[in-house]
Amino acid sequence: MGARVEIVIASFVALVLAAGCTSSPPASLSGEHPQVLSRYRATFTEPCGRGLLSLRATEHSPAIEVQVVGDNNPIRQLRYPVLVGTELLVAGYMTGAAIDDHHCGTYPAFHVTSFEPVPPVKRLVSVHSLDASFHRYVEHLPADRLVASDHESYRGSSPWIDTDTCTEKTGGCPSPTRLVHDADHAVYCCRVNDL
Repeated sequence: MGARVEIVIASFVALVLAAGCTSSPPASLSGEHPQVLSRYRATFTEPCGRGLLSLRATEHSPAIEVQVVGDNNPIRQLRYPVLVGTELLVAGYMTGAAIDDHHCGTYPAFHVTSFEPVPPVKRLVSVHSLDASFHRYVEHLPADRLVASDHESYRGSSPWIDTDTCTEKTGGCPSPTRLVHDADHAVYCCRVNDL
């Protein structure tokens, strides 16, 4: 294990102990021994384009970036515009392993057992984005929880913003346009398909 990873892991353990939490890697991933799970506040980060979670033991404690492993991986499960906008509360444990992608470096592995959003859920919209995943109409969705359409596995239909019809809001939105709050903090009136 590289010196950088050992320092990062040692710093994380000290951080967790200082915050009054405990976390220990499992003696075995086969489930032979009980695992001590801890909960952390987490945000998505992408150093060098690599998807990681930045974990904090408390809202104001220092963060550590980790590579997420396990089946309950929010980076794989949530749609990108939800993942980049929403803070999560994750439960899991440090595995004791380090993962090197040979591009961005080595990060400690963190096994997520469960996650939930820290309200409000922020589904980012950008009417000027070239990425169509940022064109979903989300104004009608609840801010206190995730919904089925926030997940990559969702195969139902979702309303989409017709970005060619968007104009900056100067008053009320005339029918049939709808109000759209953009990630750049602008407010638009846009036609919405499939609503």
